[in-house]
Amino acid sequence: MPNYCVAFGCNNTCKKEGINVFRFPKDTALKKKWTDQVKRTRSNWTGPSKNSVVCSEHFTKDCFDSANDLYKSFGLKNVVRLMEGAVPTVFKRKKTVMNAIGQSTSHGDNQHHDSKKEPEKSTDDDDMPPTSLTAEHIYVPEPTRQHVCTQTLEVMKQSKSLQTQSLSVCDVGIQCTLLDDVGINSPTAYMTDTNELCEDDDTYTDESESDNNIEIANFQPTNKYLVYEDFLLKLFSTCLKCHSESPALTKVVIGSFLRIKQNCDVCKAENVWDSQPFVQCFPEGNLLLSAAILFNGCQPEKALRIFNTIGCAIIKCSSFFDHQNRFLFAAIFKRKKTPLILGGDGRAYSPGHSAKYGSYSVIELTKKTVLDIQLVQSNEVASSNHMEKEGLERSVKKLQDNNLLIDTLITDRHQQISKWLREKHPEIKHYYDVWHLAKGIKKKLIKLTKQKNCDQVQDWLRSIVNHLYWCTMSTPDGNQEMIKAKWVSVVNHMHNKHSHSGVFKKCCHKRLQRKRKWLKINSEASVKLTDLITNTRLCNQIKKMSPQQQTSCIEAFHSVIIHFLPKSVSFSYKGMLARFRLAALHYNENSKKLPATTKSGKESFQGSSSSKEEKRLLRNERDRERRRNETSQQREARLAKRRVKDGARREALDRSRSRSRRQRETTPERELRQAGDRARSQMRRERETTPDRELRQAGNRARSQLSRERETTPDRELRQAGDRARSQLRRERETTPDRELRQAGDRARSQLRRERETTSERELRQAGDRTTYQQSRERETTPGRELHQAGDRS
Repeated sequence: MPNYCVAFGCNNTCKKEGINVFRFPKDTALKKKWTDQVKRTRSNWTGPSKNSVVCSEHFTKDCFDSANDLYKSFGLKNVVRLMEGAVPTVFKRKKTVMNAIGQSTSHGDNQHHDSKKEPEKSTDDDDMPPTSLTAEHIYVPEPTRQHVCTQTLEVMKQSKSLQTQSLSVCDVGIQCTLLDDVGINSPTAYMTDTNELCEDDDTYTDESESDNNIEIANFQPTNKYLVYEDFLLKLFSTCLKCHSESPALTKVVIGSFLRIKQNCDVCKAENVWDSQPFVQCFPEGNLLLSAAILFNGCQPEKALRIFNTIGCAIIKCSSFFDHQNRFLFAAIFKRKKTPLILGGDGRAYSPGHSAKYGSYSVIELTKKTVLDIQLVQSNEVASSNHMEKEGLERSVKKLQDNNLLIDTLITDRHQQISKWLREKHPEIKHYYDVWHLAKGIKKKLIKLTKQKNCDQVQDWLRSIVNHLYWCTMSTPDGNQEMIKAKWVSVVNHMHNKHSHSGVFKKCCHKRLQRKRKWLKINSEASVKLTDLITNTRLCNQIKKMSPQQQTSCIEAFHSVIIHFLPKSVSFSYKGMLARFRLAALHYNENSKKLPATTKSGKESFQGSSSSKEEKRLLRNERDRERRRNETSQQREARLAKRRVKDGARREALDRSRSRSRRQRETTPERELRQAGDRARSQMRRERETTPDRELRQAGNRARSQLSRERETTPDRELRQAGDRARSQLRRERETTPDRELRQAGDRARSQLRRERETTSERELRQAGDRTTYQQSRERETTPGRELHQAGDRS
C-alpha cells in the first residue's frame, strides 16, 4: 500500500504524478521541527513512526536542491531532494465553525490517514517496508547427487490487513526459504532490502537516508567467483562441530546474497554462513553490481539478463533503481566541499622597483596545483606596490564565485594583504610563510654583525635562523603563544640559561657537548640582539607562522615562469598572459611526477648533489665503523689530532676576523688599538720574570727562524723591504733623545750578544756580516757608493 502524507487534508502518495514524499529525518532536532509543523494542523497526532512521510507540496521552493533540474534533464522520476535543514511550512488550516463540525473534521482526518480498515496505529505500520515472508523448507542432502527444484516466495508490498503472496518457480538451482525467524545479524537487515524480491518498483525518495546520512562504504578489493550450488553444498554436508552427516540446511537468498544456516540434530549446533558482507544492512555484492551497471553506462535490463541466462542469482531492476536513488546518485552529485589550503605570492615583471606588470599565483598546497593566476597592470591600481593586493582580491573573488571554500591562506608578510584579509575576510585563516620570515630576520642579523662590538653575533646567526624553523615545525597544532615563547627562549639560551618562564618552561635539547661562545649579559652585542629578537612587531608576525604547509611550491612555480617569461625580454599583455597560463599548465602537469631514481632505488636529482650525498653518507658510515673498532691509544691519538686541527682552524678564523676588523676600522681607531697593544705588551714585559723573558725570546726566535725557512725568495725580499721601510719611517719620526736611547740599546744588546756567543757563533756572524756588506756594496749605485766612501773617510 502506498504511503500517504501525514499532513492535514492531504492524501498525496508517491504514485501521484509530480509528487515526492520524504520520510522524517533521523536528526532529533530537525525531526522535532517537522513534528511541530505537522501538529499545528493535527493536534491529536501521536507523532511520526519510522515510515511516516510528508509530501513535496508542504515545502517552499528554496527547500529543494538545485540539482533537481539536472535529474529532470535525465528523465528520472522521484529524485527530488531537500536541502540540508529543510522544514515543511506549507499546511492547510482547519475551518472550525462549531465544535461538532470541528470534532467531525478532526475525526475524519484521523480516519483518512489511517488505514481504511484499521485505526491510526496501523497507519504507521502500513508505512513500513514489506518484510521478507516466505515458507521455510528444510533440505536434507542425500548421499547421491540429485537436482533440487526450489520454490521462491516473492512478497509483494503488504499490510497487516492484507497480505499478498505469489509463488513462482526459480531456476537458480537453490531451494530458497526466506523466513523471519532465520537468524539474521540485524532484525532490519532484510527489511530494508526486500525490494530486491519485489516485482513492484514503487520506490519513494527517502531524503533522510539517501542524502544526509549516507556513509561511503569501504569496499575491500577482493576476488569474486561463480560457484555452483552442488559444489557449495558439499561443504555443508557434514556438521562443522561434530562432523555428523546430513545436517538440516536452510538457505536464504536476497539477490546475489546467500545465507546458509546449518542445524545439527546430533549436537544441536547452529552454524550460519554468509556469502557477502553487509554495508548499512545491504549486501555488498548487490550494491557493487548496481554501481558497476550505472558507472559503466549499461542498461540494467540487458546487464541483468546476462546473469538470468546463465541461471545466476541476481537482483532485479527494482533493486537497481532503489540503490541508484539511495546511494549512487548521491555519490555522483553530492560531493563534499573540501576546505582549501592555499598559498599565494606575487611577482613583478620588470627589473627594478617600479614594475609595469605584476602577477599573483594561487596554489593549492596539499595537491600542489595552480588554481588561479592573475595579471595586473600598474595603471589599473594606484601604484605598482598595490598590484599584489589587487591580484589576490581577484583570485579570492574568482574562487568564491565558483563555490570553492577557502579555509587557509599562506602568504608573505605583505601589510596590505594582511589588513585586507583581517577586515574583509575574517573567516579565512591567514598565516605567514616561514622562509620569507627567516630571510628577513637573517638580513637584520647580518646587518647587526657589521656594527661595532657585535661581531660575536656572527657565531649565532645560523642557530637563530634554524631555531625559527624549529619553533614552527615543533608546534603542529599552531599554538601561537607557544610559538612565541619558543622563539623568545633563544635569548636565554644564548646566555647559557636553559630554563624559562611562561608557556615554554625548558629547552628541549640534550646536554650540549660542544662548547659555545655564550654572550655576556648587558654586553653591547647582547643588548642589541635581544632588542631585535623581542621586537613586538616581529613577535606578532612569528605568532602567525604557518605550522604545516609552506609556499615552497610557489617558488618552484616562479622558477618555471622564468623559463616562459624571462624578465630581460619585453612582452605584450596578451603574450604575457598566454605564457603565464602555459607555465601554469606545465607546472600542473609535472608537479605530481615522482622523482627519478637510481638503480639502487634511491632518488637521483639533476647534477652531482645526489652522488656527493651518497659519498658523504658512505664516508660517515666508514668512520663510525672505524671508531667502534679502534683501541684506546688510537682514540687518544685521533682526539689529539682533532684538537690540533681545531686549534689551527680557530686561529685561522681569529686571524680572518682580526683582518676584517682592521679593514673596517678608521685611522683614529687604528691608532687607539696600536697604543693599547703597546701598553699591554709593555705591561706584560714588566711583569714577566727573567726565565719567562728568555722563554718568550726563544719562542720568538724559533718562530722567526721557522717562518724564514718557509718563505720563498720573493717573500724574503718583500719582508726585508718592509722592514727597511718601517725602520726608516721610525727613524724619521723619532726625536734626538729617542735616537740616542735606541742606539744605546742597540749597542748594549749587541755587546750582550757578543759576550754570550761562542767562537763558532762569532765566526759565523762575522762571515755573515762580510757577506751582507759585500751584497750591499754590489747593490748600491754610484752616488750611494760615493756617499758611503765619504762617510767612511769622515
